[in-house]
Amino acid sequence: MRCLRCHGEQDLVVAVEKGSTSHTAHWTEVHRCGTCDEGEIRSFSHDSWSHYEDEEWDMTWSARIASASLDVLSGALLDCPDPAVPVCSCEAHVSLRKTTQSIGGSRIDGERRVAPDDRNWRRVTLTSDGLPEVVAP
Repeated sequence: MRCLRCHGEQDLVVAVEKGSTSHTAHWTEVHRCGTCDEGEIRSFSHDSWSHYEDEEWDMTWSARIASASLDVLSGALLDCPDPAVPVCSCEAHVSLRKTTQSIGGSRIDGERRVAPDDRNWRRVTLTSDGLPEVVAP
């Protein structure tokens, strides 16, 4: 995946979730750009249940994350067996799934897309138990 800001190659930090049914598919991942060091939460959803003229079937959202927040996230994932496994049941993954569901990212596709530098910012903090959570700045 390429960075929306500088087009550098991104590295996966954590695959938060992934799922599908006969008509739907979705995933959420956090990446870090190897060029500019900025992070991104990117979410995708596909829902072909509705008629294609009623609403878009494929939608992608993105939110920016500062490098310092990615460092917090990486530290919180040290006990995770495999951050690349989106169905991991470790406490860090469970916390991330809860807090990324409503990240309020910016659309980066379709007619309502925003410019890369106009995307919403999010940050990663730690709960009192040391678990990562995604919050608004």
